Amino acid sequence: MSVELEQHQVEWLSLVRYQLEMAEAQGAQPEPLNALSISMTHDAVESMLSLVAEVQRADIKPKADFSAMFDSVSRAVDGGIAGYRSQMLALNSARVSFKHHGNRLDEQTIRRHLANSRTFLEDLAMKGLEVSFDEEIGRAS
Repeated sequence: MSVELEQHQVEWLSLVRYQLEMAEAQGAQPEPLNALSISMTHDAVESMLSLVAEVQRADIKPKADFSAMFDSVSRAVDGGIAGYRSQMLALNSARVSFKHHGNRLDEQTIRRHLANSRTFLEDLAMKGLEVSFDEEIGRAS
């Protein structure tokens, strides 16, 4: 399937890039401020999954949880992203642990989730949107 992004999707992708940049900047802050980057990173990943789901017309049930959304997008993307499943579910678990239980993450874990998420987003952009994640995209036609 050849992908042509609509204008709102181009803007959405730009916002996902910005979310990740903000997460990376937050992750560079001293403890405990760096812990906030986990939620920001997760938001970028979840937003990108939603964007790719829209573009690829993935079948996602209303109120699907993170793993169900990941699995639906994975099925819809040629070339697959299934190899990232365990890393992205670990990110989701870290976010839940921090957000809902107040468990802080150490700096090494935060860096690992940021690096894994960047790699995932770069691959998902290429496979699901047929664009480079870091490429500036002009206005859609």
